Amino acid sequence: MSGCSAITASDRLILNIADPNPSRKHHTESIDELVAFTIIPKGGGDVRIICRSSADTKHVSRSLSINSVEICYKIGDTEPNSTEDAGTKRFYSTLASFTLALGTANICKKIYVFARWYNFKHPELAGHWSAIHQAVIA
Repeated sequence: MSGCSAITASDRLILNIADPNPSRKHHTESIDELVAFTIIPKGGGDVRIICRSSADTKHVSRSLSINSVEICYKIGDTEPNSTEDAGTKRFYSTLASFTLALGTANICKKIYVFARWYNFKHPELAGHWSAIHQAVIA
């Protein structure tokens, strides 16, 4: 209501409505940055994924305007052509470094992973998918 342009200053005063906050940011630009990530097999069917932003390529990081990373992965022998292929699964993390527990049944199988930066409040502004990465689950 406080952002309605039909409300006058006197209406705000009488109805005790706060002025709109001009410092509030409305995200309107899509995320252009690609995720740089590494897949590290940890043993027991676990895989660690470490993501980095372009601002800090030496440490685990993400930009301040980005609140999560979206992972699309597939386990098996055939590499997926896209994130929409049958059998792909999605995982979201608010951390730039996290572990996927894939289970001991998947040991010695290949995992294929796409990743992109994601914003839960504005999913329409999600970044572009990275190139596919692969690793063998240990």
